[in-house]
Amino acid sequence: MNRRSLSFLCFAMLVVFAAALTAHAQRRGSHGVVHNMSAWVDTNSGAHPDKFTVTGPALITCARATSEVPNSDPKPACRIAANGFTGTMTLGSNATLKAGDITLSCVGAGTMLHCDARVDIPPPTATTPAATPAQ
Repeated sequence: MNRRSLSFLCFAMLVVFAAALTAHAQRRGSHGVVHNMSAWVDTNSGAHPDKFTVTGPALITCARATSEVPNSDPKPACRIAANGFTGTMTLGSNATLKAGDITLSCVGAGTMLHCDARVDIPPPTATTPAATPAQ
């Protein structure tokens, strides 16, 4: 392979790479924001809730709830206080919220509890672009 052919091949590969990056960067539709919340309880320092404010609709999901007690009863869970939902959420459950303050805290048996929640803003169904008809 001579020098000119090698230069042409490198240039062609650079053009293909740039086109691939451009195509990936121009995704259709609006993508939401995810905010992670984390709270814990321990007997030495007490409860440490997490607070967050949303300005529009959001979907909250209890992502993790743990205790140092194996097979504890009641099982660890996320406690949510927000506009649109106030209550206890088991692992993997979710609720749609309205604009306002969200407070996450942990409930369950044990002296060391930890819980995490995921807040999707706006909820995933609101970010899905409408289907376009085939042409």
